[in-house]
Amino acid sequence: MKTITTMPPSLLALALLATATGVLFSGCTDSSTPQGVIETAYLAVAKSNLPALRNTLTLDSLERYGTEAGLQALHAGLAGGKPMIGHISLIGYDSETSADIHRVEIGRKLPSGTIQPFLIDRVRCPKISGHTMCLIEEIRTAEEEAQAIIDAIINEDIATFARMLTDEVDFDGHNADGITPLMAAVDSGHGEFTRILLNLKVEVNAQDNGGRTALMRAEARGDTVIAQLLRDAGAHDQLKQQ
Repeated sequence: MKTITTMPPSLLALALLATATGVLFSGCTDSSTPQGVIETAYLAVAKSNLPALRNTLTLDSLERYGTEAGLQALHAGLAGGKPMIGHISLIGYDSETSADIHRVEIGRKLPSGTIQPFLIDRVRCPKISGHTMCLIEEIRTAEEEAQAIIDAIINEDIATFARMLTDEVDFDGHNADGITPLMAAVDSGHGEFTRILLNLKVEVNAQDNGGRTALMRAEARGDTVIAQLLRDAGAHDQLKQQ
């Protein structure tokens, strides 16, 4: 995993995702590395260059962000002047297309020092005619990723959930209502999903937008078994009085 030095958004496109040797990309049309294609996308966003953005995006991300409204959503995500941080990691390999698949995370660094991710990319880098061509396969916000995990739990979609485990997704994420995957597992009464998430060391005392924790939800359902699992993992009863 490559960690990027914290920087303001105005500098993000200039130094986002350095290469393994520390060399930074200065061009704006690089598609031979995951770092370059992400930089190209962000430069396009910063300049409100919709055609350039469309050339960078593919598949779901093109449908989601390849429109004027999508461009505005991405542009809004970069606004605010808060420091940014990024991570890149290799998460898979597609033998059929000889493509490496990278996960890229971009987030705001809050005053507390914690990172609040707002944009997550999957970048596929197949070799075409001897040359590597990296394209963004998927872009989704942290809230959308959390919702995808929650949907898999609610629908008992084991295959999708297993893929997310290998994709190194953030199981501590919150959806638009502040719900975490752990809360969803508790609400659904899925003991096995709850155990898996607790084994992943997710934040057991996280609160939703209304200040409710997973333990509060378990107790509201009268689910003493899951409530005890949560307590054993460090859930605090005293949060109920806060």
